[in-house]
Formats: sequence, C-alpha cells, structure tokens
Amino acid sequence: MVNARPGTLLLIEEDLSTTEAIYKALDLLDSEFELESVQMLSLGLERLRSRPFAAVLIDLFGAGGGLYAIAELLAVAPDVPILVLSTPGQEAQAREAVHHGARDYLLKGELNVDSVSWALRHLSEHGAPETALFFDRARAEVTLDSIGDAVLSTDLSGSVVYLNAVAERMTGWARADAIGQPLTTVFCIVDATTREPAPNPLVMAIELDRTVGLTPTAC
Repeated sequence: MVNARPGTLLLIEEDLSTTEAIYKALDLLDSEFELESVQMLSLGLERLRSRPFAAVLIDLFGAGGGLYAIAELLAVAPDVPILVLSTPGQEAQAREAVHHGARDYLLKGELNVDSVSWALRHLSEHGAPETALFFDRARAEVTLDSIGDAVLSTDLSGSVVYLNAVAERMTGWARADAIGQPLTTVFCIVDATTREPAPNPLVMAIELDRTVGLTPTAC
C-alpha cells in the first residue's frame, strides 16, 4: 500500500497503453489515489480549472504543448505537482521540464508497480522546503541567463546539468539538448597552435578538486 494522501490524479496522455499500465499499477498497489485520464492538454486544463487534483501526470509531447505545457499547467494550478512521462530518447527534454517546474519525470518503459509507487511517494512527500528550494534555483537561473558570461555546469560524472543563454550561443547547443550529454561533447576546446583537442579545464577541476584555468594557447 502506498503511503500517499488520498486524491485524484489527472493523467494527460494520448497513448492508451500507457494509460492502461498506470491504471493497472494503481490497482495492484491498492492505492488511495484515483485516476482520471484525458488525451489532450486542453481537456486537462479544463479539468484542472473545474476541480482539485492531487497531481498531474503528462506526456508533454504525446498530449501536445511540449515544454510550454508546464507553464500552462502551473498557471492554472500552481500548487499541483507535475510528473512528466517520458519516452526513451526524450530524457533530456524531461529533465528540462523539471527545470521549468515539473516535480520529476518517469520513463514510460519503466511503468510498473515499483516505479509508480516511488513516483507517488515522491509527489506526496514534497513540502515547503522543496518549494523554496525550487524558487531559489529558478531565481538563480534567471540571474545566470541575464549575465554576459557563459556559464556551464556539470555533475560529478561530467554530464551537463545546466548552461545559460550565452553558453548556448557559444557552444551551439540548446539547453534541452545539452542536458545529460558528456561535457566533452558539448564543450570542446582546441589548442590554437596544434588545432588538437586541449584538456578541458572543467574535467580537470572535477578530478583535482580545485580551480583550473585554460592553457595559454587554448581557444
């Protein structure tokens, strides 16, 4: 049994097999959640305007709207958590949706009792500290997007987790496409003399755990 608050989940998904898989998982979990499903974003927005929901599950691209759907959902129901359903190959867009305000994402290929149980528990455990953290992060990203310097961040494994607008123009990578990619794929530095790839200072900084600069001939 999932220890989650009772309520109704709104599923916005045009793929009936996905809808059936979620219904089945909830049934096997004997969850206190009920599920209400629609196939289009416009219908989902109508439902959100007419009654409260515990959470929204949405396939951004199957139901239409793309990343803009996150903004539309939050405008109608800002306090309702959003779980993005992602198909294989769209993980980068799903991660970008989280940056835009979605709570988390779940891969369609992993829809089972365990994954749905974890997702519901994650949604129900969300509290005020996480909300504050989200808005702090959002304000930080607005600041980074407004400065004139390129900013690119990675996790400890070397995968890109953020780049601002200047870094997008400098690298030629859109943020949604770059997130999750290896740093060396997105940001390649060339030695001005030999024209061979130069050591990447971000990789060196992670390995050495200290500030590292470019070599004099790198560009």
